[in-house]
Amino acid sequence: MKARLALAALLVLLTGCAQDAGYAGHSVHLDGDNDYGQVGRVEAGAPLALAGAPFTVAAWFLQEPGGDPYQRIVDKSDGMFGHDGWALSADSETGQVHLYAHDGRKGGDFVSSRHAYTTGHWHHVVGVARADRHEIWIDGRLDKGATYEDGGHALPAAVATELRLGTWNHAQGREWKGRLGEVAVWRRDLGPEEIEALARAKGRFDLRQARGPYHGAADLVGDWCPDADTERTGILRDLSSSRADAKIVR
Repeated sequence: MKARLALAALLVLLTGCAQDAGYAGHSVHLDGDNDYGQVGRVEAGAPLALAGAPFTVAAWFLQEPGGDPYQRIVDKSDGMFGHDGWALSADSETGQVHLYAHDGRKGGDFVSSRHAYTTGHWHHVVGVARADRHEIWIDGRLDKGATYEDGGHALPAAVATELRLGTWNHAQGREWKGRLGEVAVWRRDLGPEEIEALARAKGRFDLRQARGPYHGAADLVGDWCPDADTERTGILRDLSSSRADAKIVR
């Protein structure tokens, strides 16, 4: 028993958080009050703009209770509902995940079922914008109850905007409260087998390498992966070819 407790304490020290059955990687803590990751301006033609393309955005998160609603996981837009871009958020009050995409003229707020996730636990969430529909996956399972709360299907506009992790680009407040693990973006709609494999991997995949059913390495355009130095350096490294590192603002 003492040996197991010592091992658990060591894992907390190395990762900055207690390990959960749903995640085995490093994470960064954001306090819900002005903490966020600043990536900076993404030009209209940059791969991260995802202009006109099917795409996938995935994240590991542990959200703490008591934060504001509609907390952004990642936001590359210049207005509400992912205007002129795309965004992924989670509402702690309803347990719903929101995927936004906007083509400059129209867009949609695609939302998961209520209570699709719980605060205080690690979850793997994936938003997929396919050519003809959007999807939300929670912990490796397709949410068949997800629907458009507002608007309809769109793919992102070719517009330059800022990109941030853990907050809105265009409004103060509603910063992320809890921990963010790996956040990744692909300029392709990953297949079901790939999404399921990522959830099973619990954050242990190197997304830059093909493995099993996962073949998304060539389409990876954002991969913010915390490591043991993130809290000390204040830099959340982007391991993808975009090299769009995020500076942690406190």
